[in-house]
Amino acid sequence: MARAKSEESRLAWALVRCALYGYCSDKVVEEHGDLLDALSELQTSFPDKPAEWFYRATYRLLAGKVERVGSEHWLVKGLAELGDTYPWYNVWVHEGRYRCDCFFRAYGYVRKARICTHIATVMLHRRQLRLRAE
Repeated sequence: MARAKSEESRLAWALVRCALYGYCSDKVVEEHGDLLDALSELQTSFPDKPAEWFYRATYRLLAGKVERVGSEHWLVKGLAELGDTYPWYNVWVHEGRYRCDCFFRAYGYVRKARICTHIATVMLHRRQLRLRAE
């Protein structure tokens, strides 16, 4: 997969390197502390996920859009540079578990088994909002 070439992409990798490996610049910590903390929490919840998974979730949040459309329902903007073929993806919580409509599309069984990055983006977004409110 070709990585996105943008300021959001560079920042996403900087945040992932900081959260996962401790390679942090003072500027990243100062300007994006709440997102960095949210990313660290997500990594604690999913310690076996590869750095690319965290990058994709972080990049989606920075370059795309997460919009809450219901109490347990969000829209995540599709990003062609990450291989998305739809403009929006629905993520919702059903019976205590996250679901994404990408599960019902091509290769959905793989995304469901591995937890898609649309869901990871919503998890990251929710953590960031909670940390900002504290």
